[in-house]
Amino acid sequence: SLKRKINLYICFSIIGVALVSSGLFFYKYSAELNNSIMKRLSIGAHHAKNCIDMNSLARIHEEGFSSSDDYKNTLVRFKEIEQSFGFSSIYVCVQESGHITFACDSGDYQSNEDLSFLTEYTDAPQQLAECFSSGQEQTAEYTDKWGPTKSLFYPVKDSSGNVRFVIGADYSIGDVRRE
Repeated sequence: SLKRKINLYICFSIIGVALVSSGLFFYKYSAELNNSIMKRLSIGAHHAKNCIDMNSLARIHEEGFSSSDDYKNTLVRFKEIEQSFGFSSIYVCVQESGHITFACDSGDYQSNEDLSFLTEYTDAPQQLAECFSSGQEQTAEYTDKWGPTKSLFYPVKDSSGNVRFVIGADYSIGDVRRE
């Protein structure tokens, strides 16, 4: 009957509109969530930059540097940033002879094992190397030995404009999905 066809048409129209609206809402929400996450990573990395004494970190290869007050104070400040922003980690890397190495990592704060100080980041994402070479902030989603991660890499330059260090700010993708 005509009445039944009209009712079916109205029902399918409502369902179609609801599906399209839901899809648009999800897309917009996802984009806003991603923008919010990237903004928080960027702000956290900028805060970390203000904690770094470039002259102090230039001495990372000196005997006893990892037990120095300068290094310990940097770890404390990094841990505070990690906790206040909800990061899984915040760290500084250096690039020497084509190898990317950890110079400071919030995960080393009050840790007696698995220290990353001066260990090579063997499964670093390509965007970290690009940050060193381009001097531009980079973002990445990748999986390394710490699991699926969303990161921002922020270059720290000397007075001549050369990249001395790169700050990495990470969110665990599992934590991001729970948000």
